[in-house]
Amino acid sequence: MPRRDDERPRKRFSRSGHTSHQPGQLPGTGGVAEDSLASGGRARFAPLGFVGAVLYGPYDFLEKGRYRIDFFVKAAVEGNEGALARLEVTAGGDCKLHAHRDLFATDFAGKNSYRKFSLLLE
Repeated sequence: MPRRDDERPRKRFSRSGHTSHQPGQLPGTGGVAEDSLASGGRARFAPLGFVGAVLYGPYDFLEKGRYRIDFFVKAAVEGNEGALARLEVTAGGDCKLHAHRDLFATDFAGKNSYRKFSLLLE
């Protein structure tokens, strides 16, 4: 007999409440590139003009509570105007939007490294 959604096993987090996913562990339409600055030496990549989800998942079931989702992003910003990317946290088959942030060239000014962007959920 199939399980109901509320009977699915819950995601287990470490004692600190943290979990992480490397680029090759999550599905996505962006490519995977070698990057010595990335954790694990690999990162998701989206070329200029890319439209779509670079990565998605991990489809974890979470108990009610407060959560912080950290994204580590690096971008080439020269000559770019407007939003470079959008970070989103969604849920369910209808992709209900819980949090988002647009990223702009000014978020990366003078940096050729990864920047941490956090989205808070309650």
